[in-house]
Amino acid sequence: DNLKVSLTSVTLANNDVKEVPLYPKGMLVNYLKQSPAAADSPTIDSDALSESKSQESPPPPVMTTVAMAATILDVHYDDNLEPYYTIKIHGSGVEKQTDNAHIALIDNTPTTHKHQQDGLEQRESLEDTNNTPPL
Repeated sequence: DNLKVSLTSVTLANNDVKEVPLYPKGMLVNYLKQSPAAADSPTIDSDALSESKSQESPPPPVMTTVAMAATILDVHYDDNLEPYYTIKIHGSGVEKQTDNAHIALIDNTPTTHKHQQDGLEQRESLEDTNNTPPL
C-alpha cells in the first residue's frame, strides 16, 4: 500500500486557482495542533516588558505546534472543491475533521514538492513499522 499524495486544483472565489495536496483515504499523516507552550518553554522576560505593560496590551501567549499521528478516514470537499478530511488520531482514538493547513506527511516532506508526476510518496505506514509511530 504505497499511498501517494496528489495535487488538485481549487478555484477560489476571486477566480484564482491554487494547487493543494489531496491526501488519500487510509494514509498515515501528522495532525498539527496549535497549543500554548509548556511552562518550561522559553518565555519573554517580564522585567524587560515592565515599562511597556502600562502602555501596551499584554503579549499574545507563546504557541507551539504539536504533531500527532493520525489516519485519514475520509475525504470531503467544500463548495470550492477544496478537500478536507475526517481523521482518527492515534492513541486517543479521537475522530475530527480538519483541513490541509493542519496536516503534514509523517516524514515532514513539504507537500509542495512533487514526486514524479502524480504527487508525493508517503513513508512506511504504522503496519510496516510494528505499529510504532515515528519520533
